[in-house]
Amino acid sequence: MNKEDAFAGINVSKSCLDLGLNPTGQFERFSNDESGIANLVALLEQLGPALIVVEATGGLEKLLVAALRVTGLPIAVVNVRRYATLPK
Repeated sequence: MNKEDAFAGINVSKSCLDLGLNPTGQFERFSNDESGIANLVALLEQLGPALIVVEATGGLEKLLVAALRVTGLPIAVVNVRRYATLPK
């Protein structure tokens, strides 16, 4: 994966972390616990994306974000509700 063109997006839920990679379209699911987070972080360290975007979910993302910050990988925590288009 070319680092300049690679981006990772992580959808966070209580039980799962869903990783989507752009531009490859690769999808991976990890458990939202210490083991799953360790596996996800290890994969991201190998891939070295230009940016990792993590969904802010009211605290469910905190352990993941802490683990990613330790690695020095570039991350952005985004509140999706602020950018979603809601029906009127």
